[in-house]
Amino acid sequence: MGTACNRRLGMICQFAALFVCGVVSSSGQNISQTGNELILKVKPVLGSDGTVTMLEVREEFPGATRDGAPLSLKAALSAITVQHIADSLIDLEVKDAHGIVPLETSDDPPVTGYDSAFRHLRAKRPTSSRVSVSYRIPITPAPKHGPPLGMAAAGKGVAGCGIGFLLLPENTASNVTRMMWDLSSMPAGSVGVVTSGRGDINVNGPPSEMFKQWVLAGPALSVNFDRPSGFHAYLVGTPPFEGRQMLEFGDRSYSALGAWFRYLGLPDYNLLVRAINIPSFGTGTAGEGRGGSLINVGPAYWPGQDGAYFRSAIFHEMTHQWVGLIQGRASWFEEGLTVYMTATLPCEAHLSTPEECAHDLNRNLRNYYASEAKKWSQKRIDNTPFSDEAAREVPYARGALYFANLNSQLLAKSKGTRGLKEALYPLFVVRRDGKGLSQDDFEEMLRRELGQKAVAEFRATTIEGTEEIVPPSGAFGPCLARVTVTSVLKDGHVAVKGYEWRPIVDGAPASCKEP
Repeated sequence: MGTACNRRLGMICQFAALFVCGVVSSSGQNISQTGNELILKVKPVLGSDGTVTMLEVREEFPGATRDGAPLSLKAALSAITVQHIADSLIDLEVKDAHGIVPLETSDDPPVTGYDSAFRHLRAKRPTSSRVSVSYRIPITPAPKHGPPLGMAAAGKGVAGCGIGFLLLPENTASNVTRMMWDLSSMPAGSVGVVTSGRGDINVNGPPSEMFKQWVLAGPALSVNFDRPSGFHAYLVGTPPFEGRQMLEFGDRSYSALGAWFRYLGLPDYNLLVRAINIPSFGTGTAGEGRGGSLINVGPAYWPGQDGAYFRSAIFHEMTHQWVGLIQGRASWFEEGLTVYMTATLPCEAHLSTPEECAHDLNRNLRNYYASEAKKWSQKRIDNTPFSDEAAREVPYARGALYFANLNSQLLAKSKGTRGLKEALYPLFVVRRDGKGLSQDDFEEMLRRELGQKAVAEFRATTIEGTEEIVPPSGAFGPCLARVTVTSVLKDGHVAVKGYEWRPIVDGAPASCKEP
């Protein structure tokens, strides 16, 4: 299904949407039509109260198929929090030069976890010339929890994921989709954006890549659209925080991440934020190395939330652009390194206070120390149902602890001249250049930097989970110190000891006091 990352800000849903909605490479430019592309036009339709209630979709593409089989279209049956997608299509019509194309329908078997099953609509006769598809689909009531995949109303706009509303050809010869918008019913000044760009653009790849695009339309607040830095941010709806300040925080985070990782420079990136019209816990989803993210918030803060909560969410999701993937998928790397970076770089770059940097880290750590899966192997965790959040989220904290400890070891050996940044950089460059990045590559780096003992330690603590990681007090930066805490398991009867990192009150470096 592609690669994206979703974060329920309570955690495990972040891993969930890795299989659902991602971002694809795109020209991001308005380029001429070739005659072989899929033309996709989306029109948001407003109800009597001025909010989006429906999406009208029109498509046109070549009638010839790449495999010579009858034309086939597909739509998701469901996608985690979005149910009955294929069942919700209204007034579906498929036509070619000979008129209406009759269809027969079949559904994939049910799936578990976070994969999506699809409904397939196959033509009962050959199609010729150009095929046109048209239908309407109501927007999705936004869930309070879970990944923001459905197209939900946000103020006078709408936002979500392509998989939540699209029916697309699956065996057409098209290899590029021309995404177009009809915003005639929306307020003046409205914009249409997908993760690959704003306005009418071409998205390279088969039509199914549109399932993986984040989508936003409406009278959006935007920042940096005309700046050549590559970062653009859009917000629809009325959030509980000051919107421009939050988007500008995303811009500063983008610059800090690009400077720390270096290997990507400052790539094109679209941050989308939707403030939906009903209470919501708050969610976030991002493409790992794919150029965008979608943050979801309700009209008011959920209990325990504040602006810092969503700044942390934005930084976490954007970090996935640079952390990216490792072959075979591994949450100890993809999520663990992201949690570590979110706990350290914002303070280092003076984007957040020490209290804010510690907040997300300690939430992850509390869940880790209180989980019975703390000493489970990565393989056992990977084979655990996604519904078992207590187990699935263990690698987030365990990976963060491991990378904090590794950075400390590297700095100690080099007397402060070489740390995690320098050790990881060559691995990221090799992956960027198309050679991939595997656990074997990572272990070879450890062997080169710290010897075979470091490889054995990595396997015991992070892969097998048989040894606990206890990083030194300063492992998460000079502003935080390690303290011992006691956590109570959910049954209320078993207390477990663990660690948190808290801001240093007395004797902290002067830089820790800077905003």
